[in-house]
Amino acid sequence: MVDEILGRKLMGRPKLNRTVLRARVASDTPEKLKKLALELGFQYGADGNTGKLLDAIAQLEVSQLQQLQNNQKSDHSIKQETIK
Repeated sequence: MVDEILGRKLMGRPKLNRTVLRARVASDTPEKLKKLALELGFQYGADGNTGKLLDAIAQLEVSQLQQLQNNQKSDHSIKQETIK
């Protein structure tokens, strides 16, 4: 209030050009995402930066995501064959 009276402008935090995303996920997903982000080098303090991880995922092309999905499916089938 004193600053307003004296006509000074307060220097606030700069805009980060970010938005908040809310999603319903499994209860262990947030922790898994933090761990994955940290392993991939997306770090904020001591934790993984899930926002940066999601930004990186969003930049992938559809073909890259399909390749990741195919790799996951083949890994899953290999694991099931090993169990048999």
